[in-house]
Amino acid sequence: MAKLNRAQVVERAYSWYRRCGYQWGGWVANMVTVAGTDLIATDCSGWTSWCWNTPTRHTSGSWGPTGYFGGSNYRKRSGFSGKSIEEDYVGIQPGDVLWRDGHVGLYVGNNTIIQASTAKWANTNVGNGFNIGPDFQFDGFCSFDGSFSADYDPDEDNPIDDNGWDGSEDPPVPTPPGDQSDPGLAYLFADNQYTKRKTRQQLKHYRRFM
Repeated sequence: MAKLNRAQVVERAYSWYRRCGYQWGGWVANMVTVAGTDLIATDCSGWTSWCWNTPTRHTSGSWGPTGYFGGSNYRKRSGFSGKSIEEDYVGIQPGDVLWRDGHVGLYVGNNTIIQASTAKWANTNVGNGFNIGPDFQFDGFCSFDGSFSADYDPDEDNPIDDNGWDGSEDPPVPTPPGDQSDPGLAYLFADNQYTKRKTRQQLKHYRRFM
């Protein structure tokens, strides 16, 4: 067993971004689907946590200048060309996570970022709440450090099973199931995990999407 490397991070991202649908509080590793679709629910930090193969889910702040992955691994944005990510974020490499307060995206090379962007699916260029392409609205990036990943064997731990979509062709993206702007869930970050606060009002709101 070994730690994930950059190439595997990028491979995971490309293999799965069309199979997911943005839903706040989701994480790909949970394999929970968005109600009314066959898409796996995830948000920006759940997506990057999974791409990095972290043992638990982390908030977007973990990749920031004072976050768990950030600190010495964080690099502030160095330019404002608006043309090349590698010019504006000097030193960035595929597999690194771009960060701004409250949001993260994964750099996959070739001036391209994959990010779980919004519950307003129709506003995204993939149509499932994900955007893929250049984005210059981040403050900096966190360099990938494989030591944060769980042990990984690509032969044994292939996240795509034999009966599932293998990325060979794009699956159809369904219409978003109603208004997903706020699923009404509150998550508390404690010990690197999320805990659902089950208040009556929140559950009543959440059930509209089940």
